[in-house]
Amino acid sequence: TCIASGRVILWYLQNVGTGNSISLRPSVVSILDGGSGRQVFGAKYCRGKNEDLLLTWGIEGKVSVWDSYSVGEVMSPICTLISHTEYPIFALDVTQAGAKQSIAVGGGKEGGLFLGVPAYLYD
Repeated sequence: TCIASGRVILWYLQNVGTGNSISLRPSVVSILDGGSGRQVFGAKYCRGKNEDLLLTWGIEGKVSVWDSYSVGEVMSPICTLISHTEYPIFALDVTQAGAKQSIAVGGGKEGGLFLGVPAYLYD
């Protein structure tokens, strides 16, 4: 879950019960803090079949890399892949061709001027 404060919460979801009375029990596994001091717009799991990494992006123009198996409160990401303070990142996608992964990001100026702004591509 991405929160406006800049935090990302990782959850563990467990089915509880039997038969027709099954319910979902969520519990917080980790709080990722420190990748952004402001609003985070999205998060995406990536890297291998176990999705070992989590990418986050937001208003500060950063793409941060986190360990997706983190437990407890984590105060900083593994690294920051992209940092464009004048270019908030509103969208991100990851593509893979063989062993090579590429990242595409799109954004714009503060105030929501997203249309007409080119996307950045990173290998």
